[in-house]
Amino acid sequence: MSDFLSKFSGNHYDELLEEDKKRKIIKEDQLKSAEKEIEKSPRAPLSFEKTPEQPLSETVIKKAPKTTSEVFSSIPEVKQERIDQFFHAQEDDDLSERQTYTRQERESSVSRRREESHEETEIDPDYQKKKKRKVILIGASVIACLALGLFLFYQLTHVTVPNFVGKTVTEAREWGNENGVEIDLTQEHSIKFEENVIVSQKIKKGQKVAKGSKLAVVGSLGADPEEVLPLPDFSRMTYVDAQKWIDDNKAKNLKLTQVYSDITAKGKFIKLEIANSIPASDYTRGDKATLTYSRGKEVLEANIEVPDFVGKNKTDVDSWAKTNSIEVTYEEKASASLAVGTVMGQSVAANQKVAKKSKMTVQVSAGKGIMVPDFSTLTMTQASSVAGLTVIVRQVYGDAPYGALISQSKAAGTELTEKDDKNVEVVYSAGAPYIRDLSGKNEGELQQYFYDEFRSKGAEIYFTSYYVDSSQPKGTVVAQSVKETWLPLTYTVEVGISNGAHFSGTIVPPANNTPDTTTSSQGSAVAP
Repeated sequence: MSDFLSKFSGNHYDELLEEDKKRKIIKEDQLKSAEKEIEKSPRAPLSFEKTPEQPLSETVIKKAPKTTSEVFSSIPEVKQERIDQFFHAQEDDDLSERQTYTRQERESSVSRRREESHEETEIDPDYQKKKKRKVILIGASVIACLALGLFLFYQLTHVTVPNFVGKTVTEAREWGNENGVEIDLTQEHSIKFEENVIVSQKIKKGQKVAKGSKLAVVGSLGADPEEVLPLPDFSRMTYVDAQKWIDDNKAKNLKLTQVYSDITAKGKFIKLEIANSIPASDYTRGDKATLTYSRGKEVLEANIEVPDFVGKNKTDVDSWAKTNSIEVTYEEKASASLAVGTVMGQSVAANQKVAKKSKMTVQVSAGKGIMVPDFSTLTMTQASSVAGLTVIVRQVYGDAPYGALISQSKAAGTELTEKDDKNVEVVYSAGAPYIRDLSGKNEGELQQYFYDEFRSKGAEIYFTSYYVDSSQPKGTVVAQSVKETWLPLTYTVEVGISNGAHFSGTIVPPANNTPDTTTSSQGSAVAP
């Protein structure tokens, strides 16, 4: 290519133009001389005459001589044929001449350039070394380009794996989604790592992984809840030590609390409670338990201002007391003017300041009430008919005269409301106990008699019985140690019972109640 372009530079271009003109002139001269030669060539004979050049033997007698027009019409064809033959020959000569000229011109140009190059060339002794170095540099550049391409391709199709140990599974999945890597997660229990934190990874930190591939990681399920934990002696541990033990053993279900105590010093153990009464030796990490330590004595500051609750509703007091941890005791009183639940008074004056857990009393209206009378001024008949009250009247033996009031269950002057119990028990005196003649009574009636007449009224009077021969029906009282007389509050009466030995079938009132000791038999005692 450089040889070809060198022809069109400088003087070579002018020389080529001159040569081209010469070739055109030569070609035109050749065409003119060709036409002259054709015109000089002899024409074809018009008749079949014998020519001197032809031998006699070659003379041929024609069937019919050609006409003049046929002879003259064939002249141009012959001329044209000769012209075509001439130009074909000239074209072949011209092509050969051009090829020869081009080859010669090329050789001349190459020779000329060699001469010019020879004149300007200087011999470089380091030429071979430089050439070798150039080849090495070119090869190294090609290799570097290939290596760079491979490196860039590798970088674009691979990502560097970070250290996921200690990070959450969510963080690993986010990284995988951003970099086209699927996170292959397996899980196992671990006391070292919290739940959903990565414990280990198959490909180490800093290594490359192809996009679209999987990265295997192991996630933590947290500490094993079924593992049995040997519990220490918490009574020998402080609150801080217990908290550290819980954290180290991942005992999340062991709740550590502190309460105020006037007895146990601050930070000391109070109690351990395990749910479902599980023995401490069988305690697992999944079992619930409460470990209580002392906060020490609670120091309360009187910084809570007491509102004026008079005229307000009881619910307002409840809300305030609950918010400020105040213990309120309610006293309900009857009121003819205030609605039920309206505050009538308070033990702590309004605007006074109290501390938490302080105590106060609040009087609340219970509506219209009923006044309990003084039953000492009423007889037993009058007491049982007091309006609005259910009065239960009882009599007991005692030193007080008969009919005197001994007691009443609700004090005189007490005002009872709709919420109060309106039953009032009133006890009057029955005087001294008196035993009547029991002759003729059946033995089976004695227990009820002694209870109703004596013990139900407060007198500890009992009886004993014995059997005697008598004409009375069997089981009939025929004798008693005392009768028709006053008795002390504690006494035992002996009663004789007929055994029916002389009973004739006719009931005869006994004439003599004095027992016959010769024929009597001892009965069973009833008194305790």
